Amino acid sequence: MLLRAASILVILVSLRPADREARVAMIIANAPVIATTDHAAEDMSDLEPLREILRDVRVVSLGEPTHGDGAAFEMKVRLIRFLHEQMGFEVLAWESGLAECEVAQSAMVDGRSAAEALEDAVFPIWTRSAQVQPLFAMMDRWREQGRPLTTTGFDCQLSGGESTAARIMSLIDPALVVADRGQLASGLASFSSLDERGLRELREIASALAERPTDARTAHILRNIGDFSLMRAAALSARPGCDERAAVIRERAMARTLIWLASERWPQRRIIVWAASSHMTFRSRGIEFRESDGSWRWDTDVWEPMGNAVRAALGPALYTICPIAYEGSWATAFRSEPITLAPAPTDSFDDLCHASGRSALLLDLRGLSRTEEGAWLRERLVARPRGYAPMRACWPESCDAFLFIDRMTPSARAP
Repeated sequence: MLLRAASILVILVSLRPADREARVAMIIANAPVIATTDHAAEDMSDLEPLREILRDVRVVSLGEPTHGDGAAFEMKVRLIRFLHEQMGFEVLAWESGLAECEVAQSAMVDGRSAAEALEDAVFPIWTRSAQVQPLFAMMDRWREQGRPLTTTGFDCQLSGGESTAARIMSLIDPALVVADRGQLASGLASFSSLDERGLRELREIASALAERPTDARTAHILRNIGDFSLMRAAALSARPGCDERAAVIRERAMARTLIWLASERWPQRRIIVWAASSHMTFRSRGIEFRESDGSWRWDTDVWEPMGNAVRAALGPALYTICPIAYEGSWATAFRSEPITLAPAPTDSFDDLCHASGRSALLLDLRGLSRTEEGAWLRERLVARPRGYAPMRACWPESCDAFLFIDRMTPSARAP
């Protein structure tokens, strides 16, 4: 209790001017400047420091504070281009359904455009975003050049809706489909109309089939169907805590799938993860949240981000990048009015990066926190990487880098 009170005292007292200046100077001297968010910029020399930073990294997670961060989407598309073209990353794993993304991958191999294939697989908050559209055109070009970027997903949710039920069934081992007598297919086809009992029955069917001898991909798809059924059943229940239970189920399922993709399916391939920062941060119990009265509380929620388990499994082979912003606005592609983002709290990471005068930069917390001049990075400081809510942590223990964008812009709906 004394330690917690002491840490609160430290954060509530503003930095001395000399200390603030020293920290801003360190950022200016050591954080690579991002020259542009334009994916089409031919000069990518500003991203060259990533070669050394990610030298021994096999899985890079590109986060986002919300699902409506247009400037972050643009930067993620540019980073994906660099990681694929210049550093040999071969797989892009979306925060979307494993089965649907596998169907989309097969469709792209058969010649369907990425935009068309992924529209039925990846959640529309991304596929309908104008800032993400250039990625799909690049994927088509890479495939034509003979260096495709393989697509997959790790979410247990049905991101393609019931219209994709038949395509999902096409991925299931035929021997299991025969033994199932059509129960799985009919359950998927009527998923949204199933009541709590029907969802639990579908979960039992999928889980039982997953235990039968089959290929690993089929087993993971079936487990995900079972988990999503259980999630929906919990959401329909009026019992206290069921919504939280549903979130717990999802995080564990996503962690299981991503760990399998990285450790067993593609143990030698370099993977890019597209996901919300709230999912991929780790050591969540070390994060504090700001209450409305100005006090701080430790993260004691039942819910834990999938990043906890993924970091434990992959260790330093995982590098998680979380965008932060000083001010601006955000909105998903489906929101008519943007939400204003207030200027970051004084002396927060977001504020210190803003004081550098850079419009965008990459702060390598993992590497810089090990240096003498970067020792302050390991103090408990405020940042806003998840939903732009002020949080306090020793951030190198919960993410590997901050991608700072001075002014956030909304995601715009594609024409």
